[in-house]
Amino acid sequence: MSTGSIAWFRENKGYGFIHPDDGTDDIFFHAAELVEGEESQLVEGTQVAYSTSSSHRGPKAVKVRIVGAPSEWVEDPQEPVAEEAEAPEPEGWSWQDEISAVVDKHVQAMTDEIKQLIAGWQ
Repeated sequence: MSTGSIAWFRENKGYGFIHPDDGTDDIFFHAAELVEGEESQLVEGTQVAYSTSSSHRGPKAVKVRIVGAPSEWVEDPQEPVAEEAEAPEPEGWSWQDEISAVVDKHVQAMTDEIKQLIAGWQ
């Protein structure tokens, strides 16, 4: 896994860029690839670990994990995360699949919130 820090992230768009610790070019990532942590933690300077994958637009970060907050945050330390083997992308992968995954994630979050509201009314 590679490490870096959030260069910028647009929560309303669901994507941003990571500045790798090794000094290479910034790498694109989408919030759908966040496997550990909350989108609200994706602020400039947040330390992340990630794997890379290729897409038809170039490299992108996948399996993004938040490993450290910016210096102004004070949180409980997280336990180290074991490195996972990187799964190859399916043969028929496309950006439509990527968009569908993001939409599914947000629809599920909204559904959960609606269920909580309904439970509170009863």
